[in-house]
Amino acid sequence: MSDVEKQKAFEEEAKRISETISKIKHRIAVFSGKGGVGKTTVAVNLAYGFHAEGFSTGILDADITGPNVAKMLGVDGRPEVINDRMLPSERDGVKMISMAGLLKKGQPLIWRGPVRSKVIHQFLADVEWGELDYMIADLPPGTGDEILSIGQQMKPDYAVIVTTPQEVSVMDAERAVTMAQELQIPFIGIVENMSGLLCPHCGKEIDLFGKGGGEKLARDHGATFLGSVPMDLDARILSDEGKPVVLEKPDCDLAQTFKAIANLIAVQLQATLEAGRDNPPISLRDAGYSAKATRILSQQLNFGALENPDIVATHQSDCGDKLIIYLKITNQKISNATYEYVGCRGLQAAASALTEMIKGKTLDEALKIDFQDVLTFLEGIPPSKYECIHLAVHTLREARKAIASPLESGLSRS
Repeated sequence: MSDVEKQKAFEEEAKRISETISKIKHRIAVFSGKGGVGKTTVAVNLAYGFHAEGFSTGILDADITGPNVAKMLGVDGRPEVINDRMLPSERDGVKMISMAGLLKKGQPLIWRGPVRSKVIHQFLADVEWGELDYMIADLPPGTGDEILSIGQQMKPDYAVIVTTPQEVSVMDAERAVTMAQELQIPFIGIVENMSGLLCPHCGKEIDLFGKGGGEKLARDHGATFLGSVPMDLDARILSDEGKPVVLEKPDCDLAQTFKAIANLIAVQLQATLEAGRDNPPISLRDAGYSAKATRILSQQLNFGALENPDIVATHQSDCGDKLIIYLKITNQKISNATYEYVGCRGLQAAASALTEMIKGKTLDEALKIDFQDVLTFLEGIPPSKYECIHLAVHTLREARKAIASPLESGLSRS
């Protein structure tokens, strides 16, 4: 496939993703700073909490290398494909797609970040979700590429951060909160999972991992504390059997807790919809972006991971903004350049401009591009965003360090 054909395929995929997102009213990302905190349990039971209130709901299992949603729903088998579109599996009214249905039992996925991100793009572009009130994405632990892809492609309007009460978990969850803020997700809520254990013999609550860490995290970061979820032996057994507790024991205390969390999220999102009708967003032109910069932002020029890049350059600023630039080299020149980012519109504009400017140049020529060149190309962005241009230029300069032996041999063949 030529570079032109690849670019066309990328644009067509982006269009399909946009069409999918336009049919989903609310999109919720459930993630955590570390594994083992019960994130998938929360995601699955939230989905059934919404469904219990009459909302159409789907779950996208974005934990590509550790998919567990299918197990917790008791769903087996590969998804059906009709006219090049996958049909999501369905359990009691909730739709679901997961890599689990595409793998043999015990098969590991040893894939790099861009490939995992590509699967998420396909789950959004090539799955027949239909119209949904809520899509819940169950993300992998940490702050890796999959979360970038969900943040930028699915465009969540709510981030649910799951933590356990103890300090070591809260410390990692704090990084997840910060990432959600940098992804500009409008609402962030904290769930304190495994918050106490009810003794099955005497009924006394045991603070096995402590208590209150999640609530303090929410308070310190201005997030919503959605509630505490206790450990429950029956829920653990049901999960292993593929039976969500909200579905199997809808009247128990734990199920009611998940329903209350779902209701709180629904109330916040609905209030925002109603307020938004009377408060349209400020335009980019009003915010100090030139007509050209505004057009570049609206087109999302060069945004997205590049399949099989020759060079991947990454840099993170002191404020936490992060940029990844992907380069394809053909005949010693940059034939394609794309990017992914964590940050604001200023960084998106700078990265779009820089990746467009370097196409057709040799790497040495590209590395000569400086701050003023990018600013001139954009024809103006707010002065408060000038640091974003510096970050973009610095990231590109990291490309020199990122050249690996496979690339060098490729250049020598050209």
